[in-house]
Amino acid sequence: MTSRPTTLGELLTAAAEQAPDTTAIVDANGSLTFEELQGATLLRASLLTALDLGGQRVALISENSADMVAQIYANAVAGVTTVFINARLQPHEQVAQLRRSGAALWIGDDHAVDGLSNEIGERTDVQLLSLAAARPTSLEQHPHPVVRAEDPAWLLYTSGTTGRSKGVVLTHTNVVAAAENAGVTRRFSSDEVLGLPFPLFHIAATNLLIAHLNHRPVVLISGFEPAEVAALIEHYRITALSLAPTMVRRLIDYQRRAGADLSSLRTVYYGAAPITPALLREAHEVLGCEFSQSYGMTEAAGMAVFLDADAHRNGLAGEPERLTQAGAPGPHITLRIVDDDGNQVPPGTIGEISLSGPQIFSDYDEEADVPRAERCRAGGFRSGDMGVIDTNGALRVVDRKKDIIITGGENVSSLEVEAALCSHPSISAAAVVSRPDPEWGEAIVAAVVPTDGTFDEGALRAFCRDALAGFKRPKAYLVVDALPVNATGKIDKVAIRRLARGEVH
Repeated sequence: MTSRPTTLGELLTAAAEQAPDTTAIVDANGSLTFEELQGATLLRASLLTALDLGGQRVALISENSADMVAQIYANAVAGVTTVFINARLQPHEQVAQLRRSGAALWIGDDHAVDGLSNEIGERTDVQLLSLAAARPTSLEQHPHPVVRAEDPAWLLYTSGTTGRSKGVVLTHTNVVAAAENAGVTRRFSSDEVLGLPFPLFHIAATNLLIAHLNHRPVVLISGFEPAEVAALIEHYRITALSLAPTMVRRLIDYQRRAGADLSSLRTVYYGAAPITPALLREAHEVLGCEFSQSYGMTEAAGMAVFLDADAHRNGLAGEPERLTQAGAPGPHITLRIVDDDGNQVPPGTIGEISLSGPQIFSDYDEEADVPRAERCRAGGFRSGDMGVIDTNGALRVVDRKKDIIITGGENVSSLEVEAALCSHPSISAAAVVSRPDPEWGEAIVAAVVPTDGTFDEGALRAFCRDALAGFKRPKAYLVVDALPVNATGKIDKVAIRRLARGEVH
């Protein structure tokens, strides 16, 4: 196959034909070449075809594994839509999403199957299958259905850090285009080995496709334990890591203590949440590698805007404003900054970030409780993020629209306050939220993680008097051991707001 792949099945077939003996996937149990992964995929797809599930939805509930990867591809070959369910939710939460999705078959790893079996009991209206059982050793071959680029490939539920999750339907075109777009910017080399600690049940699964589109291996990492990650880097000579800023922080701390051999590591791709310039400088010094940022979301099938390694080098060498930017859109993305009516605003004006292109989804899953106003609108997807195009043409994300704090009639970006707090040497991480205030409308509250476990509030307040305007300074501080995060590494601001408002202790 020499033509450009337009579906997930074609993507894997191209890799198996052009690089059959190259390692495709590594997990805790071993590795598979692209040819072996293709074989496992076709067996699994034949089982689904025998079950006559074409055009229906199949749910997948698993931690990272080679079996999970094969099942993702098998679903695509069999013409079914993969419904990704967070494997770290409680079983009753998983069942609620499974019911919402209308999946005809639920496939899970052993842990998921045990939990779901206990939850649903003896019900016969549910078809539940283990990943192992979905991997036949032999099966009569059935002709697979014709899969079109415009067919739905994945259904994912947003992480819900600002409210109830919504179901995002992505076509084969969406996910393949996202992998192509990111691959152009990342410029995978011929010896690239990607370490991936993000769970594949979220949109970070696009990272897998980027590597496989370039016929390069992915080392799957379940969870994120810095010592394990360092050992995997050394053993497999990992050249690139995809990390969230919280993971970067933990890897830095471990490396300072352990001095592991990270000499093969060339690039850290970070995303999921902003990173402060102070943390980036420290990471560059301690990890000794390049950095590249991506900005995206589930509705964009992954990454859409990129700040490459050159921009990071310039930022660290004397252009600090570069380190506060998200970068430039990928070659197949149209980026606009718009007002509340969807009209493009002048350069330098803050507005809502709007994205369009082949990787952008067309709509949310049909659910009565998702208002039409929140669906994809004409002219591009309104992301809910506020941004501005700086004088050099790069996007700078100001904040989530819902995270802009209005205090005393002034708009405050939580990201700006967080960056200021993290520039103080006594603070290793911070998240800023608001709580209702009778005088100011909203009062700024900062959850902070002290660098050495001790917290001097007076010193930090004195620092903020110089670093921030009066209306931007936190009215209260919450000292925590670690900031709560969801499975993709994003700071869970819903949980922090509850803490700030005294709803939990």
